Amino acid sequence: VAAGEERGGIDFTAALVRTATIEGTVVTPGTVPPESVQLLLLPRQTGSGAAAGGTAMLFTMTTSMGNRRVNPGGSFSYAGVTPGAYTLSARVAREGGVPLWASADLDVDGQTIPGVTLVLQEGLTVSGRLAFDAWGVDPPDNFSRARLTLVPVGATNVVINANATQISDTGAFTMRGIIPGRYRVSASFNTPEATWTLKSAVLKGKDALDLPVDIEPNDTITDAVFTFTNRTQELTGTLSDASQRPAPDYTIVVFPSDKALWTSARRVRTTRPGTDGRFTFPGLPAGTYRIAAVTDIGPEETRDLALLEELAAASVQFTLADGEQKVQNLRIK
Repeated sequence: VAAGEERGGIDFTAALVRTATIEGTVVTPGTVPPESVQLLLLPRQTGSGAAAGGTAMLFTMTTSMGNRRVNPGGSFSYAGVTPGAYTLSARVAREGGVPLWASADLDVDGQTIPGVTLVLQEGLTVSGRLAFDAWGVDPPDNFSRARLTLVPVGATNVVINANATQISDTGAFTMRGIIPGRYRVSASFNTPEATWTLKSAVLKGKDALDLPVDIEPNDTITDAVFTFTNRTQELTGTLSDASQRPAPDYTIVVFPSDKALWTSARRVRTTRPGTDGRFTFPGLPAGTYRIAAVTDIGPEETRDLALLEELAAASVQFTLADGEQKVQNLRIK
């Protein structure tokens, strides 16, 4: 919608559907009162859409309906649930203890679903090692300043544990109390010799810095590798028109050549050149990219994969190596 534009014909069709009631019980350890359990009913996430951070279906329930507290006896119920595929999750964040969780997948078709039982269990453990791509300094041998966290993707209303991470003198780490779900990795680490950034965080063979990783209820992850580096990359250049004059009224878009990485927020970037046509992309991860200059585009629009497909045909490919300060000039024809 353009500024000042008026749009009509945006119609919605409402259909009558048979809703259902979900009834069940939460089973907690003896020291955990059932009323401390938080329940959350959300659309089930499946397939490639879920992997990209989207939802598998339209969530028609209100937030107040999605969240529930359990009765002192352990019972719970949801009424007025529209047809669809859902995941019912139970969470307890214990003070000074490992969080508890339980979940069940439910297919709602308008019929009452009775007897759902959720048995709480302790959170999972993720372990691995720290690695270093050091440039000009020795790799550190003191990891007390390192901070590693798994950050849940999407479900902002879920009780989230601040997972406790232990790091040994050898760089081996253990994260405890992880609740199954979709995660990204956040990390920080500085030493007197260098400022370190997380270059990659490989979990289950996937870099969780680019694409979220799904931690399943039965996962045993013991080989995670989080690699820090003190190298930084930067892309600079100038944008000029056909007469070689600065062209500041455009937006520069950078995105990976590999389509599988088009949902990676750290690799898909936009910026506006200055009045002199100069632009900068600091901290861009190493890799092979495409760059294009477009008019009338905002950062949110780069989430449209069809748009990136169009830009790919009118873009220039370049490669950014580890530690490289690259210059890539563009001219509008």
